[in-house]
Amino acid sequence: MGGADIDDESYPSPSMSMGPLPEALICCHDDFIVAVIRKKGLVFAYDFSSGDLVLVGKSGLGQYVVDAAIRSGNADGDAEVVLLLCESDDQKDGRIATVHISRVDGVTSQYLSSI
Repeated sequence: MGGADIDDESYPSPSMSMGPLPEALICCHDDFIVAVIRKKGLVFAYDFSSGDLVLVGKSGLGQYVVDAAIRSGNADGDAEVVLLLCESDDQKDGRIATVHISRVDGVTSQYLSSI
């Protein structure tokens, strides 16, 4: 869950997922726009509150992203992306992760549980 590097390896699409398309997921909440590159396991969060698209932060999750959704964060003005990840060693197993987005603190990631 370190820094996101576009040259990171790609992760195979699990057969149980919705398939490899779309290759990117876009989630929006208030003035946040989040792009998730599924096969790279990358999350990019942008702030559009000023009318310009400003990168808030990015995160490399290290696993294939099956699906993603966005919701309000704990603090006012924050958001949180909830992601279903495919386990690298067992494609029939998954893991839930969250990415917290804050204009003040940037982007932080956390694995919640294996399912």
